[in-house]
Amino acid sequence: MNKGTKIGEIEEKIFCEKYNNGEINLEKTRLRYSDNIIAVHATKHQFSKITKLLVKPKSDCFLIKDLNGYYKNKQDTISEDELLEDSFELIENSGISIKRPDSKNYQIHKFTPSSFLKLFNDDKCLGAGAMIYSMHEKDFPKNDQIIENIWGNNKNDFLKYFSNLGLEKLKDIQSYCLKEIKRLIDESQQKKDYVFTGKNTFDEPYCATYSFINGELEPYKYIDFYVSQGSGRITTPTIVIKPK
Repeated sequence: MNKGTKIGEIEEKIFCEKYNNGEINLEKTRLRYSDNIIAVHATKHQFSKITKLLVKPKSDCFLIKDLNGYYKNKQDTISEDELLEDSFELIENSGISIKRPDSKNYQIHKFTPSSFLKLFNDDKCLGAGAMIYSMHEKDFPKNDQIIENIWGNNKNDFLKYFSNLGLEKLKDIQSYCLKEIKRLIDESQQKKDYVFTGKNTFDEPYCATYSFINGELEPYKYIDFYVSQGSGRITTPTIVIKPK
């Protein structure tokens, strides 16, 4: 687990503790404080209706209704792992995505090659093209591994695909793919929901109805974004969505 993830989890726990102590401003939400409503830190992977896999949901925190008073005096952080069967009810539309207050370039979404292909109709060329190295010639030999091993393309077919679009240079191929991914997300409500909130991807309350950014809790907003590569194109290949 990297440093950013660890710090992010700490912030999520702090938020839950503050919520359970009535210290979060709910003015911009439909949420209301109540003795039997508890904020819970989301720690379990949930079933994605898109990838058909158990993955990290969009909500980092959600609310439950305490049915028998078991959680009544727990004002610290309650983990999802601590919930006892038949002791609570999940509250729909209470999922909250929490971002670190000092994070200016946080990650909205991260695609693995597998999840990307599920959402983008198995377009291996588009995914590989977005991930190739295009700036420093010393990195170009790595592109064979990205194109063929990671994305499952034939290199000649890959180059022909983009040649037919009038694209020959690596930097032009990459630029096209990054812009095309953004366009496809912008023009599809299904893709936007998947990337931003998880609506219609996860069951309630595991999609993000609200966001907590820079100390403010409010309904989740779709914002402008850009598409980039994760830090480990070979070891942990990902395509990431970040705020513009």
